[in-house]
Amino acid sequence: SYEAQVVIDQDNVSLVGAGETATTIVSPASMTEYFTLGNDRYPVIFVNGATGVAISDLTVDGAGQGNTNNSFMGIAFWNGGGTVTDCDVIGIRDTPFSGAQHGVGIYASNDDGGPYTVDLTDTDVYDFQKTAIAGTAMQAERTPEER
Repeated sequence: SYEAQVVIDQDNVSLVGAGETATTIVSPASMTEYFTLGNDRYPVIFVNGATGVAISDLTVDGAGQGNTNNSFMGIAFWNGGGTVTDCDVIGIRDTPFSGAQHGVGIYASNDDGGPYTVDLTDTDVYDFQKTAIAGTAMQAERTPEER
């Protein structure tokens, strides 16, 4: 387990764990890096203006730190794109769970016109406060089995 806010601001970076049960990035109680879209948003893993970012084989644990990180997110792609593969995103909520309207597992958006692509494969999001996955101009592709 690693307690950190991870910021990726370079293209073609890979963040690869040893597996969802072996590598966990845990939210610190207070995060310093954010993007603004109506209000400041604080992701545990923050892809900021980078493309070709590959995140895989790990768990992102918000550890219920939403109380000290308003507009709390697990993984956010801001003005960037990439992939999230074989990951779990958990605990993106307040402690105790509340009715606050924040706590998004995976988020993707931009303010520079994009376009950007974020592909999610074999990734589970659970134990979140508001929304599992959110983004602007999203296009979801599902296999026939998922329909």
